[in-house]
Amino acid sequence: MKYILYTLLFLSLAIRVWAQDTAEAPEASIDGIIDELLDQITIEQGEQMDTAAIRNLFHPAAIFTVADPAQAETVSLDEFLVLLKNPYYEQGYLEKELHKVVDQYNGIAQVFQTFYGKDSEGWRKPASIAIS
Repeated sequence: MKYILYTLLFLSLAIRVWAQDTAEAPEASIDGIIDELLDQITIEQGEQMDTAAIRNLFHPAAIFTVADPAQAETVSLDEFLVLLKNPYYEQGYLEKELHKVVDQYNGIAQVFQTFYGKDSEGWRKPASIAIS
């Protein structure tokens, strides 16, 4: 009788474990974080960007450098989130990755990414962003 009880208990636990969702969280990999960032930044007209979700993707000390052929600007995570609250983005914005290079060591990563952005007026311009 004891063995039957143990067997039923084991099977019920095994079924619960088997039913668990095995999908990886976006934060589980650098690619996942970058993909989630691009998903969060891309919004339809009238939507508001979820800056809290973007904040949760990065360490509080993360810095962002946005560069184009003429200039480069480095901002903190808080400054980056303020930039994303600009009403310009509420008109709709799309950002797609073109290429990235990832350097990582001992739990710290540096990502150099080239992307293009498209706003509600159809503006497209290749740009670069370095996330450290």
